[in-house]
Amino acid sequence: MSEASLYPIPILLIVFNRLECLQQVFQRIREVRPQRLYVAADGPRADRKGEAERCAAVRDYILKHIDWECQVETLFREQNLGCGKAVSSAISWFFSQEELGVILEDDCLVDRSFFLYAAELLERFRNDERIGVISALNFLSGSIRTRHSYYFSRVDYGLWGWASWRRVWRDFDLDVKLFPELLANNELFCCQGERERWVLTTSLNGLLELGDYNTWDYQLAFACQVNSRLSIVPSVNLVENLGVTGEATHTVQSEIGRRRLVAESMSFPLRHPPYIMSHSEHDRKIVREIFPQPPCLLRRWLSRLARRWAPKWLWQLRNRLR
Repeated sequence: MSEASLYPIPILLIVFNRLECLQQVFQRIREVRPQRLYVAADGPRADRKGEAERCAAVRDYILKHIDWECQVETLFREQNLGCGKAVSSAISWFFSQEELGVILEDDCLVDRSFFLYAAELLERFRNDERIGVISALNFLSGSIRTRHSYYFSRVDYGLWGWASWRRVWRDFDLDVKLFPELLANNELFCCQGERERWVLTTSLNGLLELGDYNTWDYQLAFACQVNSRLSIVPSVNLVENLGVTGEATHTVQSEIGRRRLVAESMSFPLRHPPYIMSHSEHDRKIVREIFPQPPCLLRRWLSRLARRWAPKWLWQLRNRLR
């Protein structure tokens, strides 16, 4: 892609109130100059002093710095929906108008090579129902040997800079209504191994019991898994998460968020693997290093009792303090 050309893949940029992070991410977008740019912003929280001004500053910065020929669409919320509803509704809005695209949040700084990488793979797997997500993230970058530019995973849907298709997002359900039925009938066949099953059931059960959908990534991973869709993982990590700071709402709470990853560049032309199947070594390492160890049977039994009998407000307070 030459300096003068425009990037042909639509980009969705999801922002909130962090101008410093946004400036770096937006500068990367300016470098590739997308033909179509969608910007979605959640509204400020009423109980946070000064947040309305910070949200307005972010929106103003973007609109004032689009200095190339570009179709711009905006979804600026006046009311705060929270992370889960705001992000998922923004992606739904995006895919209601586009068949495919790149999704970036305001703290995900992808290497410039990711855009060419994503464009090629979006076209290559456009109609392949086996593929769900093209990720910029490789948490294990350098520790998995491969002669190809990417490989596939059935457990690692890294959503720090990613690309996908409308055909995948149409299966997304924020309320994961299918999950209780599969769990009750012992039909979570998408989970292989006790640790992976425990993480998925604990995460989704927590969402359902609290009724506080303050996330969306677990739900997308669930939708991909129950539809037997793989993610595409780059052979080198292509993204840095700028949100790994004390101000981050969710990232620093996870193991992956506690490690600062460095973005590298993808080499071209891409070397495509001659197969489509999950990389078992990568998946084993991800499960072992990222997913927490399931508690012993006694702790799990006590946890179930607490979830059943503790008042809802207590669990909501615990979730906020973690």
